[in-house]
Amino acid sequence: MRGVCAPVVTVEQQLTKLFQALSDGDIDAFLSGCSRSLVLTVWGNDQLSTLVPREAISAWYNGLRGITEGTFRSDLLFALSVGVENVVLMRHRFVVHDEPRQYDTINHCLLDRGELAAWFVRPSNSQEYAYAWRRSDRGETTQTSSHAQRDVAPPVWTNG
Repeated sequence: MRGVCAPVVTVEQQLTKLFQALSDGDIDAFLSGCSRSLVLTVWGNDQLSTLVPREAISAWYNGLRGITEGTFRSDLLFALSVGVENVVLMRHRFVVHDEPRQYDTINHCLLDRGELAAWFVRPSNSQEYAYAWRRSDRGETTQTSSHAQRDVAPPVWTNG
């Protein structure tokens, strides 16, 4: 009897499974594919970044849901891997004062021994991002850290 080989899982398939878990709200499944030393680096419209250590990712995502009254959702659009470059495109949607808002992010991912070891997020379109997080009363956006400051500004984590 010949041995049965396990199917080869591509990096794209691995990233798709990982970020689909995040899209589905299964933070535990997502984190199970991440290294213990993972730090999420998020940029908004300015040059400052927000750093979210692995142990705070769940609270950060739950914070996004909380400040949007539970409407924040992320959708996996696609994952692409070429050589050592790994990119995941995500769409984020939420509702503020009965107004739907959305923006896309480019997620650059580095894997080490099959685990997500580094994760860098930038909006794919800074104007779309600013519009999504703008103040609802006058359509204005002001910056604090890497996110637009408004009535539902994303939570900011620091290394403190």
